[in-house]
Amino acid sequence: MPKNTHIMLDQDNIEEILNAISRSDLFLTYDTSHFYTNDGDVYLLWERYHKIIRNVHLVENFMTESDTHPPLGSGKVKFKEILNVINSYGYKGALVIELSSNKNLQESIDYIN
Repeated sequence: MPKNTHIMLDQDNIEEILNAISRSDLFLTYDTSHFYTNDGDVYLLWERYHKIIRNVHLVENFMTESDTHPPLGSGKVKFKEILNVINSYGYKGALVIELSSNKNLQESIDYIN
């Protein structure tokens, strides 16, 4: 995925947009693959925005130039670290597994359990 071609892919841009919109009913979806492809800092993101993250997309990736959605655990996204951070903030929202095919769904569920 090309870097910085979309909005809200780095923390400075997220902050800029949230400040410009300035609404109390605006929330974030944290997408693990998008954040990986843009070298995001999961600790900083959750420290700053844990109160407004309402949805998490668990998406694997092994390249920074594309977003192929392979089975969780088969790429470079650090899910154990990410899940530890998410749990440390008491996140109770949705965890959505995004895959390119449903044939790897059980493998991905088993990986995060």
